[in-house]
Amino acid sequence: MCEIIFWILICGIAGGARNALLDQRAALESDKKTSLPQYPWLYRSLEGVLAAATVPLFLSLIGNSIVRTILDPTAQSPDRLEDILKFAGFCLIASLSSRIWLDGLSQRVFDLQKKLDENTKELKKVAETADAAVEPDKTVTAAETLTAPSLSIDEKSVLAMLSTGPFLIRSIEGLAGNLSMTLETLKTILDSLVQKGLVRHIMTRQGMRWVATPEGIEQANRVTK
Repeated sequence: MCEIIFWILICGIAGGARNALLDQRAALESDKKTSLPQYPWLYRSLEGVLAAATVPLFLSLIGNSIVRTILDPTAQSPDRLEDILKFAGFCLIASLSSRIWLDGLSQRVFDLQKKLDENTKELKKVAETADAAVEPDKTVTAAETLTAPSLSIDEKSVLAMLSTGPFLIRSIEGLAGNLSMTLETLKTILDSLVQKGLVRHIMTRQGMRWVATPEGIEQANRVTK
């Protein structure tokens, strides 16, 4: 944790200092007098640190597990060092383009939330339609679901992650990072859930994504009750 905070501060201040120099240079070269803050170095450094501090959020949104590797004390040294350098690079890029970075990330978060809300509404409508078509005498009780031998503990964990969020449409890399599973193990579990009709995969502009079916959401809700 200290390493992450250290690189956020160092890269944020470095990027802010560079931006402050550019501001002063632009003010000197401009024919018109450009008004600068009273303490441009402090202002720009704070802006850089704020931008660098959003890097963990950005990496989480794209399904990258660099932060998890850095925080894992059992990670192998070469891999951990490589991830630390990558993280520092992301922080430096974010601080150098702090204003554009913050605006772009904010818009990305809003867009993702909007898509999530739309997909959640669509899934709820499908689930409600499916519920209405189920005959009362065929309804599975919560106790039967809990003791159902068809789902393993890992399958229930994956299904719960896809059904309760925070994101209902997930990449396999993001799921593996959140559940601390290898990609091979998770792929086997997802294939099993697909065969049982509880999970399906969809193609998006970002690649293959996984989502729970209405039946999967219904069963996950019963297990958590």
